[in-house]
Amino acid sequence: INKKNNTMPFYHTFSNLPLFQGLTEAELVTIAGNTRLEFKTISAGETVVEEGNKCEGMHFLLKGTLRVESYSHNHKYHITELISHNIVLQPERMFGLRPLYTRLFIAESECRILILKKEDIMRLSSDFMVFRINLINIISAKAQKVEDKLWFQRSGYLPEEIYSFIELRCIYPAGYKILHIRMKDLANELNMTRQTLSKRLKCLQNDGIVSLRRNTIEIPRLEDFYKYIQHS
Repeated sequence: INKKNNTMPFYHTFSNLPLFQGLTEAELVTIAGNTRLEFKTISAGETVVEEGNKCEGMHFLLKGTLRVESYSHNHKYHITELISHNIVLQPERMFGLRPLYTRLFIAESECRILILKKEDIMRLSSDFMVFRINLINIISAKAQKVEDKLWFQRSGYLPEEIYSFIELRCIYPAGYKILHIRMKDLANELNMTRQTLSKRLKCLQNDGIVSLRRNTIEIPRLEDFYKYIQHS
């Protein structure tokens, strides 16, 4: 049996994950042989991670589509998004003052998940410099993006204000999103009248950027919303 051929699917799976990028095939095989790698198959509709649960490790989406539900602190509104690529579920929540998940992750389709415990992540960070750098880069990038958004100068252009309100609260700045909110509450959040907001949203719907239903704004592709703003 060709041992190298047997390790190739394993190598390609792990080399595409953010924490393992840059590691050699030999290093990945070493990690697999000395680390507790917990693989789970989650059926559609089952919860992967619940909001408020303690973050005691990292969950990697290997295959399938996740539905992410993110709620405001007062639960007056929430955002639904679909994620279908290799991501780590809120890695920044593993450390700090509040190591708790702040979003609900549900399998939209059957999902393949890899779970790494916190103690194993710390050991791998000590043993492999590339792994350690990847971990620091992921957490630093999260913090930097949040700070950059806070200081970004708004143009006052209403579609951009609506886009920024949604994008700032999403886990990933592209793909399918739904904002569940009363128009009254969204108008208050954006500091505008309900009539002005309603008029602009209808324009966005006519241009194919959003779909409107009662207390719901559906965005098929958030990246198209961004392109719309750039060319307006």
